Amino acid sequence: SYSGTVQLTSSDPGAVLPASMLLTHGVGTFTVTLNTPGLQSIRASDGTLADSLGGSQTGIIVDNSTNYAQVDTTVDLNKDTVLLLDNLSGSALVQTLDSHFNVLHSNNFTIAGWTAIKVAAGGDGLTRLVWTSSGGTQAVWLLNANGFLTSAETFGPF
Repeated sequence: SYSGTVQLTSSDPGAVLPASMLLTHGVGTFTVTLNTPGLQSIRASDGTLADSLGGSQTGIIVDNSTNYAQVDTTVDLNKDTVLLLDNLSGSALVQTLDSHFNVLHSNNFTIAGWTAIKVAAGGDGLTRLVWTSSGGTQAVWLLNANGFLTSAETFGPF
């Protein structure tokens, strides 16, 4: 049976992970807290070149459903999935996932009094995030490949 030190990593940038731990006879108990909504993964590795111990769990869903609801989804030019999740407080979470459901980036945006309603991929590589206000005004934000705001335009009210 395996005895050695393992390190855990996660696709969740907000994960709380334990320090490296020693396995005895291949057994260990780890406490992990995943904080970023969406699909996440955890990987255990002993860090050797041959990685004599390596394992992972993908497809873990962090469900903060009391806080976020999925509003929209699209596929970008890189064939990555872009999710738009909305929060009752008006916060919008835009997550980009690769084909293995690893989170490539996760960004939170908020405009007081506005609600994010749509996410769309453009042929120019930019992602469009559409907002609406209670007064009927709409805004379109352009997000770059890392999910950061590059420009915005407001229209209306309609």
